[in-house]
Amino acid sequence: MAVLTYNYSEKQVKLLFSRNSWHLLPANVLFPYFVIYFCFAAYCSGTMIASGIVIPTLVAGALLGRLWGVGLGVILDHAGLDHKAIDPGAFAFLGAAALFAGVSRLTISLTVIMIELTNDLPHLLPTMASVIAAKVVADCLVHPLYHALLQVFCVPFLNTEPGVTKLSLFTVKTVMSHPVVCLLKEETVHRIVEVLNSTTHNCFPVVHSQESMALYGTISRYHLEILLSQPTAQLLQHSPDCGEDDELLTYEQILAHKQRCYLVPEEHRAPKMSQEADKLVLDLGPYISNSPFTVQDNFALSNALSMFRALRLRHMVVLDGHKVIGIVTRKDLLGHNLERSVKNQIRRGTKGSWDSFSDSGRSYFDTPREVSETYYGT
Repeated sequence: MAVLTYNYSEKQVKLLFSRNSWHLLPANVLFPYFVIYFCFAAYCSGTMIASGIVIPTLVAGALLGRLWGVGLGVILDHAGLDHKAIDPGAFAFLGAAALFAGVSRLTISLTVIMIELTNDLPHLLPTMASVIAAKVVADCLVHPLYHALLQVFCVPFLNTEPGVTKLSLFTVKTVMSHPVVCLLKEETVHRIVEVLNSTTHNCFPVVHSQESMALYGTISRYHLEILLSQPTAQLLQHSPDCGEDDELLTYEQILAHKQRCYLVPEEHRAPKMSQEADKLVLDLGPYISNSPFTVQDNFALSNALSMFRALRLRHMVVLDGHKVIGIVTRKDLLGHNLERSVKNQIRRGTKGSWDSFSDSGRSYFDTPREVSETYYGT
């Protein structure tokens, strides 16, 4: 085991790939080393360090492949056959390629890389067979590693196959979030802080009045946080009662103040305002996006999904005429949330049975391909 432990990873790969070395690494060395190496490699890959997964995957696959080759040689020995017909180094090479394919889902490119690394052209066909077999088995069991990393970092990735068919029969009202938390163009500091503390939304529609709910634009949480991070004296410059000659702060000045005084954890982003500032009325006009992406409530859900993917949208405001009635985010279009919304629509007796809309009858609550609501919520 020392010959594996005291060598760096590249040397380990060369050692495991070595040919005509049947007795070099016996099974009682390969198996415990694989268990220890796999556990430590998984732990290091999950930490916030630049450890990489390519070489650890090759080493772990080579250990498994060589262990399998040694086991076959032992079986041939007991059967009275020549164990030299089995080369553990070749099995280590195929095992490394297979495990790498199962982790990364690479096929042709991985085969070319492995052949170029070893210059072992006679094993081209076995390498292609092991890579394809590993990918097929992995696709049936679990989603790729990089999709799992999207879950870890809470990236709302929209798959090309949402898992629900006939989305054109549904509208955005099926998935939209409502009622919507809206702000006025001239809003009090108390109301803004209350909204930031009570919600985790990234974008807020701005309306002319709470009665008409006519859309004026949208404003992001980020801009609200920047605005509230200013001292009370500077917040007065954002009041509608300020004179026309009073200049507002430049974006560079506001951003510099935020970086200096406002780098705090996300759960404490909304600052505690003084009683004087709490009663101020702020003009949000300079920070409002006057051209947000909007759709009518009868807009097809399939087209909305295509727009989110093609334009990389984060949110879309749903209107009934000019009235804000809902908002759609990327999280609403994730597989498990999309399926839940469609099922609820079907239960209301408007669209038939679920089996006619599911992808081969699969449920995204059971398949590992989709993002779990453990990471994203509803």
